[in-house]
Amino acid sequence: CSMGCGASQGYCYVVSASSDKTARVWDVASGKELVRVDHEGYVLSAQLFIKGTRPESGEWRLVTAADDGSARIWRVRERKLAMVMQEAGHEKDRLDVNPADDVPRGRELLRVSHGGAQIRVAVLDSSGHVLLTAGRDGTARIWDADTGDEISQATHPPSITSANFG
Repeated sequence: CSMGCGASQGYCYVVSASSDKTARVWDVASGKELVRVDHEGYVLSAQLFIKGTRPESGEWRLVTAADDGSARIWRVRERKLAMVMQEAGHEKDRLDVNPADDVPRGRELLRVSHGGAQIRVAVLDSSGHVLLTAGRDGTARIWDADTGDEISQATHPPSITSANFG
């Protein structure tokens, strides 16, 4: 579980990664689930990246890693903003909503893998253009987050549980 807050902007969100094969973004003030993404396996890490100075107008991306062997970048937005964008005719910004629970789902933008090995960590750098993954195959990999091209690779013990940009 991770938390991101911007006190001066008046927002605070919690991001969860779960054994129910989902990652979710929650609004701390209301306790409301804002968005959900689904994997085929347990989600082991999740990071919310908001590009821009204001969460209501910035681009939201959720980065996930799962034991299904994938790391993914999803386009996600809070429901209110998605509805406003849809009403304004921005169909590409619309999120799919599951009518059973009325929770918006993210749209997958990118998927990378470590040759089928479990990926334990996936994080974006501060620019949102570079993705770091670390998996049970004993590698940490740097990817172009826009194209999915692998930039570099390093070895590490397969027991790694966390990685980040320094």
